[in-house]
Amino acid sequence: MPAFYSPTFLQFGKDYQNARDQYVYIYANEAQKSDWNVQKPGGISLIRVPKNQIESFSAYEYFTGFDSNNQPTWSKNLSDRKPVFQDPNNGNMRTSISYNAGLKRYLLITQQVNRFASNNYHIGVYEAPEPWGPWKTVLFNNPQNVGPGLNTGPKTVYWNFSNKWLSPDGRHFVLVYTGPGPDEWGTVEGDFILKTTQQDTTPPSAPSRVKVSLIQRILRFFQFPLVKASLLLGGNSKLATLLKTF
Repeated sequence: MPAFYSPTFLQFGKDYQNARDQYVYIYANEAQKSDWNVQKPGGISLIRVPKNQIESFSAYEYFTGFDSNNQPTWSKNLSDRKPVFQDPNNGNMRTSISYNAGLKRYLLITQQVNRFASNNYHIGVYEAPEPWGPWKTVLFNNPQNVGPGLNTGPKTVYWNFSNKWLSPDGRHFVLVYTGPGPDEWGTVEGDFILKTTQQDTTPPSAPSRVKVSLIQRILRFFQFPLVKASLLLGGNSKLATLLKTF
């Protein structure tokens, strides 16, 4: 039976202040091979436990799919679990997920295609109205193509939208990631642009089994170096050219 690894907690903000219910939700990547790289077909399992029973193993439940009313079903039997997210063609690896209270959306980020730049590494960002989906694509691309400074290192590692630094309306964000070099701290500031009219730019194509999002995509990126703490790329003509492509 495949194992799962690198579990991550669904982030609701300080003290779980925006939590939807009394459960703590955990997402864990499924492993089909021992190679420390993106897993294909991969899959992400969803686990929940009452927040007052985190230390009780018998209280944990695993997502098993949906009933006839399209409501999530759960089991305490580990072997009953089914992926809550899966992209067989592009796989997944280390994952983060957070709740954006302003947009009322759950945002999942995962490594896809490959870990390494030399093999076309990718970032996948997805959103859903509930912790179990349905998932729609916000962004699926090589991070070096998205904007200057997102990740210029030889490999991707981890990205996460910080609940602490979200704007009240949820549109302005800070993305924390391990880069741009190996095991470094990087932050990227940007905005979500909501698609509301037919004239808006078409969102990126969705990977297999994942729908296209109503959140148009991440529009702009600025990198804040940890030490200099100064805004880069201001007035940069290369950035302006990139923005025209969004």
